[in-house]
Amino acid sequence: MHNCSLDAKIRAQVVETQAEAKKKPAEKKKATADGPKPKRLKKTNDEKKSSSTSNKPKRPLTAFFIFMNDFRKTFKTEHNGSFAKDAAKIGGEKWMSLTEDEKKVYLDKAAELKAEYNKSLESNEEE
Repeated sequence: MHNCSLDAKIRAQVVETQAEAKKKPAEKKKATADGPKPKRLKKTNDEKKSSSTSNKPKRPLTAFFIFMNDFRKTFKTEHNGSFAKDAAKIGGEKWMSLTEDEKKVYLDKAAELKAEYNKSLESNEEE
């Protein structure tokens, strides 16, 4: 008998066992994942809103967000096509550096919006 054929058979068996060992983890994953996991059911917008909150007005913007709306407009014109995170970072730094007199304009606008919001809340509660 010739040794070449015996060596070839042994090598073939070793290669087959290595290939099977590599396939086993993949087979295990397939076996455990019989089907897709059930997803959480999300409520639709109609289900989220109840009848008492459907007429509720939106909350007013704070002084900082009123400032940021104005700042973004000027930032976009000055820095053509810059990223939003840059505008937010620079806007936050600028807000912190504003004096009380400069902030007063935005604080007054926010107070007006808050007063309107409170009036609309009261009128919705009476109905």
